[in-house]
Amino acid sequence: MSLVELKKTNELFAMKILKKETLVKNEIVESALLEKKILQTLEHPFLLSLTFCFQTEDKLYFVMPFIK
Repeated sequence: MSLVELKKTNELFAMKILKKETLVKNEIVESALLEKKILQTLEHPFLLSLTFCFQTEDKLYFVMPFIK
């Protein structure tokens, strides 16, 4: 996890970075997709949900609220 800041609003977020190569090599692509689906649909007061996600050619990025 990395701590990142949205420059427009100065909001802090936690960002999980997954290398696509590692996901394929370890045969856990389905697990990563399932994690994304669960985080997107999650609505619980004690668990974080996915704020947004994006990808580059070689990495997946999951961005969630940062809780101090």
